Amino acid sequence: MLAKGSVIFGGVLTFLMFIFHTRLYWMFGWQQDLSNLTLANQRILYTIHIALILLFLTFSLISLIFSRELSQPGGLAVGILIAFSAFWVWRAIWQVLYFRVPPGTASVPVMNYVLTSVFVLLAVAYILPLVLQSINK
Repeated sequence: MLAKGSVIFGGVLTFLMFIFHTRLYWMFGWQQDLSNLTLANQRILYTIHIALILLFLTFSLISLIFSRELSQPGGLAVGILIAFSAFWVWRAIWQVLYFRVPPGTASVPVMNYVLTSVFVLLAVAYILPLVLQSINK
């Protein structure tokens, strides 16, 4: 039951990341920033972002629709859980290293902490069924 709840939790959080990413264009004023780039670079960045949004939607739908299969990992489910968890581990590390606050900055943006925490939670949510399975053997 914990394993299935973990996968569902991961699916819901990933769906929230999907929603969040659909808002980034407006939240950060990308329309103006992208207008300063060449047309090719505008299209590349926009395409990558749309692909990422679709990836998050796919992650969340797989998690929510196939939560039972993913919570009893075997075969392909093991690979999916490892891939999803590895993606979120990478994203948490990237958040800490790439988006770190420069030295001398008075405060750390709350969003930095929130996103790092969400990415760690997602990594744990997707690896937990495998950990629980290895403990129960």
